[in-house]
Amino acid sequence: MNTVPIFNQIAPKYDFLNHFLSLGIDKRWRKKCVKIARKYHPNKILDVAAGTGDLTLEFCRLKPKTLIALDPAQNMLEIASKKFSRKNCSAQTLLASAENIPFPDESFDLISCSFGVRNFDDFNKSMVEIRRVLKKNGIFLVMEFGFPRLKWLKILYSFYFFKLLPFLASLFTRHKHAYKYLNSSVSSFPYDKAFAEKIKLLGFETLKIYPLTGGIAYLYELRKTIDS
Repeated sequence: MNTVPIFNQIAPKYDFLNHFLSLGIDKRWRKKCVKIARKYHPNKILDVAAGTGDLTLEFCRLKPKTLIALDPAQNMLEIASKKFSRKNCSAQTLLASAENIPFPDESFDLISCSFGVRNFDDFNKSMVEIRRVLKKNGIFLVMEFGFPRLKWLKILYSFYFFKLLPFLASLFTRHKHAYKYLNSSVSSFPYDKAFAEKIKLLGFETLKIYPLTGGIAYLYELRKTIDS
């Protein structure tokens, strides 16, 4: 499914809804991601499916030599660019998809993708591209939605996610279909150990899985494996 039109439509209210519907918890998740990235001292960072640039902004704290926010939705990148300018962040924006990353092999020390991998038009092709532009033993940090491991919390969260969240979103945006898509895409996408197994087949070793807020989301610390 081509999700670019959806994200171009909801771009103006994207940040507000993200922070409101997550009760601001998403900000802590991004800080966690950057804390993990810090230990690798990355010089060149690519933030794939960067959207409005919130994670890219956090990476500015690491002061990398190169920092690029890549996304296929023009309206999202325009918002990101304004944020970077306002916050004196030297990150660059690039209109492109994960399926066709316009950089030479082994260009980046670290690549990130927050809440974007399930939206790729072609997941396998995107992973091949990301792996291609990562340096040897490069790090790939992925944040993506999932469901809590604890049964009672999973039931409670599922009620919020499938019933309450779409209703709340509809109060602030005319694009209810965008949040229906969110529900369906999260439900059908592998998470936790299932995601680790899927990504292993595409050339990435899972160093660690971090459940975020009980498993509402997961942060995967991955490393590019060496070709056999």
